[in-house]
Amino acid sequence: MSLIDSAIRGAKKAALRTIRRAAKSVLGDYDAASRGRRTDGWTSPDSAGPNSEIYGQLSLIRARSRDLVRNNAYASHAKSVIGADTVGSGIRPSSPNSDLEEAVLAWATSKECDDDEKTNLWGLQRMIMGAIAQDGEALVIRRRRRLSSGLDIPMQLQVLEADYIADDLLADEKLDNGNRIVQGIEYSRFGRVVAYHLYKQHPGDSYEYWSAQDTRRVPAFDVAHVYWLDRPGQVRGVPWYAPVVIDMRDFDDYQDAQLLRQKVAACFTAFVRSPPSDFSLSDSKTDDAGRPLGEKVEPGMIEILQPGEEVTFGTPPQLQGEAEFASVSLHRIAAGLDISYEALTSDYSKVNFSSARMGWLQYQRQIKGWRHTMLEPMLLSTVGQWLIETATVMGLASPDDKIGWTYPGRQMIDPAKETKALAEQVRDGFKPWQDAVRELGEDPEEVIRKYQEDNERFDAAGLIFDLDPRRQNSNGTPRGSSNGQNQN
Repeated sequence: MSLIDSAIRGAKKAALRTIRRAAKSVLGDYDAASRGRRTDGWTSPDSAGPNSEIYGQLSLIRARSRDLVRNNAYASHAKSVIGADTVGSGIRPSSPNSDLEEAVLAWATSKECDDDEKTNLWGLQRMIMGAIAQDGEALVIRRRRRLSSGLDIPMQLQVLEADYIADDLLADEKLDNGNRIVQGIEYSRFGRVVAYHLYKQHPGDSYEYWSAQDTRRVPAFDVAHVYWLDRPGQVRGVPWYAPVVIDMRDFDDYQDAQLLRQKVAACFTAFVRSPPSDFSLSDSKTDDAGRPLGEKVEPGMIEILQPGEEVTFGTPPQLQGEAEFASVSLHRIAAGLDISYEALTSDYSKVNFSSARMGWLQYQRQIKGWRHTMLEPMLLSTVGQWLIETATVMGLASPDDKIGWTYPGRQMIDPAKETKALAEQVRDGFKPWQDAVRELGEDPEEVIRKYQEDNERFDAAGLIFDLDPRRQNSNGTPRGSSNGQNQN
């Protein structure tokens, strides 16, 4: 077969595939892919990749998201709630190596861990989670310090906003070594992240344009890039407010319009009607420009009307359906942010115990997803590895040591019932004791240590309390021996 025949055959196949795709788009089995009256106003987007659809839009989305957080009460509260509920009082590090754990806790609970020395590790976690919700992503840079710095752990964390990534300067560039830069992130030929190209200054804070364009290359092993993955292969995070930016802005404008309407209506208290033939501007009180002045209504005032005059009091318009519209709008916004309506609005007037519990459990599942599929693999495990590497250099740890993380416990809706149910799960073997302790936000090793200390003090003082399970059962029945062994 000649090259010409082969080319013609290939062109026919390509044309046939195009015709088939067109036929499927018109006659397909999926309503979502149909083209007709119901989809006339729906602009069909291209099947853009996860990074093509983000590029060029992130900066504007971030700016609008931040504007909402600054000026919209619900947006500001949502950011605060997401950080508070996900991080709470802090995600605490722990280790079986007591020396390592002691040094890490001293580092984490002080301002030594913060490169700006403004807050502790819990404050950094809260800041990171808030940035993820507002901006879609956050960067954490490891800053190595000298052993002579006096820090418990000679390492600090620098939290940067997503604006530092030089995605405008280095959008899609191929380097001489075969690596490729995608939106400011450098990838090897095998698709692994090897470095981040960051502005030396925040591009929104610099007063000199050219100095703002200076960048630095930071190796990936010194960077924790934290964001929620929506699509496979996605390299940047999208602000969580993106699906509701327009809704929140429209709802804000609606509330402003209603408030202005009530203000204008309230300005007109009463209207005086006079017979047309008897009224003239010369008979009324006027200002310097000749405009009539209205009378003020004051407490105890007696006004004598002229013959033929009558007074009609204004009736401000009532707000009809505002509560229903606000409820639907706020439910829609809460759904777009993946939080509960009650968490967004702090309105619990329409829930009972069962519905509150169902909503809380659903919200807790979402929080667990953020913790275990985003914070843990992208942030906590990376920071834990940094801590072990640094402590190994100090002689406090070995490369085989581990650092675990204990999340803050959730507050129970009905502590009596939920505590009993949790205890029964442990007794029946459905849940390990240490998992139950972690669910309550405590470190199992720390709990055991405190139990040992308390028991030693009680025994030394010869005290027996009802809370001592070595002495009696949960129903108050004394155990068979004083050494804690039940002979039943």
